[in-house]
Amino acid sequence: MACLMNELDPFYTLPTTIGIIMKRISSRSTFFSKRVFPVLWFGFAALFVIVNLTGQHGTKQFELSPFLPLAVGAIGLFAMWRFWRFMLSLADEVWDDGKAFIIKKGGQELRVPLDDIINVTYGMAGNSPRATLTLRHSTQLGREIAFIPHRDFFSLNLLSTRNRILDELIERIDAQRRH
Repeated sequence: MACLMNELDPFYTLPTTIGIIMKRISSRSTFFSKRVFPVLWFGFAALFVIVNLTGQHGTKQFELSPFLPLAVGAIGLFAMWRFWRFMLSLADEVWDDGKAFIIKKGGQELRVPLDDIINVTYGMAGNSPRATLTLRHSTQLGREIAFIPHRDFFSLNLLSTRNRILDELIERIDAQRRH
């Protein structure tokens, strides 16, 4: 099944076998944020350490402070915790079929009806936006599903905490509760 790009709509749409058009509400940069960026970051950090351990200044061997390995280790552990806490917990893809969300994470797929969502939060986790859906019941992916939401490409304020997609989602969930 191929993804179709609608030029009028910033979402990728996915036709399903039963004729429902699903809209992707998660960012396409999730793969890069979860898999590529940590490898690049730790790769450059390791390269920095190796170059400094083997580097020489003129003819005199470069002397390391005894605290440098401790500082680099502490920074590395903090970075690993941060990546694990904020990036690896993200869902890979979140699709909206109008009545439910299809959530894909680590080879698992979950269908969550709008009725099962009790709260939607949105904020910044470091430099990347993060949305969290709190579910009525615990699932195989947990009770909270976090993802990087799709952002409008032409948004004038890239640092804005508002997200049109999530605002519409909150309104739909509220309307569902009232009926």
